[in-house]
Amino acid sequence: MVPFFSLATVLSQVLVSWDLCSPLASEAVEAGAQVPYAANASIVRVQSTYNCQLSFKQEETIKVYCLCISPFGFVSLFRVCVILFSPHELGFPEGVILSPSLLGPLTGVFRGCFALGVLSTLHGMLLSFQGNSKRFKAFHFNPEEAALQRVSISWCNWKGEPQGVVTPVPSVHMVSTLKAKASPSFLSFRNPDAFVAGELYRHIHKWEEILAQHPKQDEILSYIKYKINVRDFFIRFRGDFQGTFYDSPCPPRAQFSNSKSCLCFEDFISSTILERVKNGSLSVWGRIGEVEPPHLVMPLTVEPSKPRLCHDERFLNLWIRDFPLKLDYISDLPRYAAKFHCQTTMDDKNGYDHVELSEESRKYFGLQWQGWYFVYNTIPFGWRGSAYVYHSIGMAATSYIRSLGVPCSQYIDDRHIGQLSPSPEYRSSVGDWSDLEFANAAIFIAAFVLISLGYFIGLSKSSLIPAQALRFLGFLVDSQLCAFLLPEDRKIKFATLREHILANREVSVKTLQRLAGKISSFCIAVPAALLYARDIFRSTAGFSKSLRLVRVSGALRKEIEYWRFLDPWKGCLPWLNEKHVVVNISSDSADFGWGGSIVPPGMLPLEVRDYWSSDARSLPIVVKEAIAFVYTLQAGKTLVTNARVDAHTDKMAFLQSWEKQGGKNVQLNDALRAATYKYHLQLCKTEKSKIPKLCHNKGFRYLITEI
Repeated sequence: MVPFFSLATVLSQVLVSWDLCSPLASEAVEAGAQVPYAANASIVRVQSTYNCQLSFKQEETIKVYCLCISPFGFVSLFRVCVILFSPHELGFPEGVILSPSLLGPLTGVFRGCFALGVLSTLHGMLLSFQGNSKRFKAFHFNPEEAALQRVSISWCNWKGEPQGVVTPVPSVHMVSTLKAKASPSFLSFRNPDAFVAGELYRHIHKWEEILAQHPKQDEILSYIKYKINVRDFFIRFRGDFQGTFYDSPCPPRAQFSNSKSCLCFEDFISSTILERVKNGSLSVWGRIGEVEPPHLVMPLTVEPSKPRLCHDERFLNLWIRDFPLKLDYISDLPRYAAKFHCQTTMDDKNGYDHVELSEESRKYFGLQWQGWYFVYNTIPFGWRGSAYVYHSIGMAATSYIRSLGVPCSQYIDDRHIGQLSPSPEYRSSVGDWSDLEFANAAIFIAAFVLISLGYFIGLSKSSLIPAQALRFLGFLVDSQLCAFLLPEDRKIKFATLREHILANREVSVKTLQRLAGKISSFCIAVPAALLYARDIFRSTAGFSKSLRLVRVSGALRKEIEYWRFLDPWKGCLPWLNEKHVVVNISSDSADFGWGGSIVPPGMLPLEVRDYWSSDARSLPIVVKEAIAFVYTLQAGKTLVTNARVDAHTDKMAFLQSWEKQGGKNVQLNDALRAATYKYHLQLCKTEKSKIPKLCHNKGFRYLITEI
């Protein structure tokens, strides 16, 4: 027998209800917004426009989750709620199932809970139930218990499988000198699923060995031997923060509340904190009200897309000095990744948690959650000095790997490894090795060194099998095409954002900034990317994360629509060949003609010249110089394609427009767009007197380009 209840009866049990008034409910429920609620039901999460999660506080052991769904956009009278609860609390028997045809597609089966579907219309209400014997309980948060369950290191093979029989492996010296072949399958890796913080500090002797000849030996050894003392990074701060004036050499005691975004991720934050306590990256300070709080208690916040728990260090960072940080960029890979070369990548597991804070520094990195104080034992993600410290330590390891003949690039906690490049005397002493064997030897050496230094390798994010095309820092690095390619998922995300903007008459500056950021990142894969974002940049100029609305029309809309070419585009921007060619370009001061020449090494110069058309004569001189440059490049494109170009000019307007990848002059932007395809150009200022004459007419001005 199927039980039926009135809508009033159900609402008296769960005390939760609201209307979705608009056709698609986009006004009533917005992701991350506060939705009106009734009685003692509090909002926990707004997952999407039609998916809201609430916490029901009638009893401490019960949580009620409510998903509000508008089934049809045009039926605004429908109100559908799917409520999850422990079946025992409302006295419903287990195994009772009702699947009304109207609610069947909307109510799913929820493991361990009943699914109650309520459809309120002019015709009444229907119910649907599904249950089993498992109760739904609140998250159990006990940090003291977690502190007693510390993780122990375990080992696995390169696939992440439990390690079997361990066999002897050759030394890195034998492999680097081509006396033995090896691959990562020879090695035992620390299991990334059993991460333990601060493992670097149990291998000090190995760090002393690799740092013997390092220029920053003393600094990095101090980080390894004595850990990170935050007071070494302090500078005096004098200024205002959130309405309070400060003038002190170090931060005073302060305590801040967690971000409101944490309300949407209570279980995620609780589980993350307990996991950190177990792996040693967090310590339990004590219960709130029972112990004195840490010197600084700074807010937690959540980056929702991953999601990722972040510690807001902005207050502490006011007293932290800036550090120069030189990174290896992905654009440098073609220097050692030759055509058809095999390559691999490695990712450090929980990168910053490898580096520990000193005991006296931990009180500056406090947080509070669920009635407890905690402190960081390792450098947190939001601290200003974290990237510098971690990258400096990591680069010491990378430098040692390079000294063994392994080409390696490092970007914070990501490494790209090319093929082993041994000294000529070693290469001549053995037979031919294949590209695959050289790549396997390189990743073996890199992994061996990092493991010996105490690193955990994130095996799921690493590519340990050599390949000619693999993903690194968001791009596909293809040595067969000798180009960086955009992965399809990045194209889809970009297209989704682009079409969202085009579907609206107005969008916020922040949304346009997101689009501009994505286009800027395409520069190494899409020719002249920045030159096709000038109107986007102009629309966002002068605003930082502003909610101000920008009208999507005219040139702005046309420029955004242009980027639809990317959806089916299968082309690429090839890496540059190293050439040296001299290009002489001149433009007429009387505005009647232009000329230029290309002087390739060992060949006769190629000279081109012509008169300006009637339309071109009226253009500004800086535009005509750019057009003359383009005409000359086009005439000798077979000589300068895929080449590095250093152009010397005495025209500052031309130089500045090039450096900024465009300017206010639309005609100049059009000329620069034509000059960028398949050319890598860098303009440099030179004195007019140093530009040699191209012809005898004193009325000509000259532009020299070295490629």
